[in-house]
Amino acid sequence: MATVNPPKVLRIGIIMDGKIVQERLIKLGEAVTIGDSPKNTFPLKGLKLPKQDWPVFVYKSGKYHLNFTETMKGKVGAGGSVAGLDKLRQDPTVEKDGNAWRLPLAESDRGKVSVGDVTVLFQFVSPPPTINVRPPRLDFRARYVEEDDALLFVFLLVFGTGAAVLVLMAVLFLPAEEEATSLDQLDEKWTKLLIEEPPKVAAPVEKPADKGDTKAEEKVAEKAEAKEKVDKPTDAAPKSKAERVEAAKADVLKKSAVLQFLTTRGDSQGGTAKDLWSQGDVGAAAKALEGVSGVAAADEGNVGKLRGDAGGPGGNADIGAIGKIGGDQGVKVASAPEVQVSVETGDGQADDMEVSDQATIKKIVQKNAGQLKYCYETRLKANSNLAGRVEVTWNLKDGRVTSAELFANTTGDGELADCIIGKVKRWVGFPPTAEGEVQWPFIFKQKS
Repeated sequence: MATVNPPKVLRIGIIMDGKIVQERLIKLGEAVTIGDSPKNTFPLKGLKLPKQDWPVFVYKSGKYHLNFTETMKGKVGAGGSVAGLDKLRQDPTVEKDGNAWRLPLAESDRGKVSVGDVTVLFQFVSPPPTINVRPPRLDFRARYVEEDDALLFVFLLVFGTGAAVLVLMAVLFLPAEEEATSLDQLDEKWTKLLIEEPPKVAAPVEKPADKGDTKAEEKVAEKAEAKEKVDKPTDAAPKSKAERVEAAKADVLKKSAVLQFLTTRGDSQGGTAKDLWSQGDVGAAAKALEGVSGVAAADEGNVGKLRGDAGGPGGNADIGAIGKIGGDQGVKVASAPEVQVSVETGDGQADDMEVSDQATIKKIVQKNAGQLKYCYETRLKANSNLAGRVEVTWNLKDGRVTSAELFANTTGDGELADCIIGKVKRWVGFPPTAEGEVQWPFIFKQKS
């Protein structure tokens, strides 16, 4: 059975100062009004309209009609062609009602209508799917706790958990009452701490012999001199901060065979480190480095080289007696693939301009389209699947861009559109004789 597509609904967007400030889907059959009155579909101040609630779109005879006045400007795309409101006012097929013209619209039509500084964009889109929500079953029976009272259950869970933790801590960590321990029940090591040590007895001082005994005097002098040599430090402490740091480094290297093994440079060519573990025996080093992936101890005939790009093309970086790291294979760093993007210019329009000026405008657009690639690549960092068509309208006067605004954007990215409009406003080189409105589409996509 063939399905029948529902009729499309009207989608309205309001642009002020080059930005979309309001956007809404209109329910099928509803009229769209604008004006100073707050009861309008879009209440807007400062519009010069015949009525405070001017009906821009009216639903009649199963379709929408566009009502536009003499002061309104804009374009309407219908049947693959675009026509300005000035031309539509002169079209005899367009119905005129007083000071306004009424144009019937099809579901494939789209366009814009400008009133002063306000621009109204419109197009027809498929309505969003309707979701049938089953109403909840009403139950008026009394309950102690409501079913949706989630906050109460959260409080009960938090306080219950806290109480359980407190009880567990009281059982496990609070000390139990113990009986007094006597001195006889203490271990020997604690007993030694409690018993006072006997006072130290000074060593007996040797009395000097009589003056007549010169040999005894010499022995006492020799003992005093030997004691002075023992008490006196052999090396004087360094005076400056730099000397103290160097002394500390030397002490660490002296005590650590591993540091000596890693940092000592030998006399052989290439600056390899000598084996400090033993006399030509690298067994201790191999045992210390056992289990380290790709690292092996080397003797004087087996010096490891780290090959790669650190020393330039074909350069080698010495790592001493640490050994071969990963064999003789080169170290290569893979670079991430770059995303290739493209910006294409579609077929634009320059109304009411000379053919030569239109050709020049097309060349300038194609020349400057590469600037928009920056906007696209910047927004790809936030959305890697970004792609689509952005259509921009700008006005020319005396060869300069006086204003630019968004006409259509299928990418859905507002920041991309703002960046593109900012670039277009700075384009130069247009013919001085070109004056009017230019509309141009730009297609953004990624290359496979």
